[in-house]
Amino acid sequence: MISNILLVDDDEDEVNIFTEALAKAGLSCNCVWAPGGLEALNVKPLPDIIFLDLNMPRVDGFECLNDIKKSGSLISVPVVLYSTGMNNELKEKGLLMGATACIAKAYSIADLAETLKQLLGSPITRRAAC
Repeated sequence: MISNILLVDDDEDEVNIFTEALAKAGLSCNCVWAPGGLEALNVKPLPDIIFLDLNMPRVDGFECLNDIKKSGSLISVPVVLYSTGMNNELKEKGLLMGATACIAKAYSIADLAETLKQLLGSPITRRAAC
C-alpha cells in the first residue's frame, strides 16, 4: 500500500476533497499538498506516488511531469495525471512523457474514493507498505 501521497494542484480545496476520498476508501495515507510544480520538486518526505493536476499557472502539469522525470530524487516515483479536462489526447501525451496513469477528476467524493481504491491497490502504483 501507499503511505505518502503528494497532491500537486493549485486549488487548495482539492486537498480536502482528496483526503476525504482517501478516508472514504479506507486508505490511511499521509497526503501532502503542493500548490504548484515548483513546490512539488522540493517536497519532503519523498512521496510514494504523485497526483498531478494539468491545469496550473506558472508551471503546468506537463512541465512539472518533465521536471519530475529529470529529478534525481523523484525520477522513480509514479505520477498520476489528475485533471478535470482529461481526454484521450492528454492521456496519450502524459503516458508518453512517463506518467504511470491518467485519470479525470471525479464528480463526487464517492467516485474518487472508488478510483483511488482501485488505483492505489494496483501493482503498477504500489510502492511502499503503510
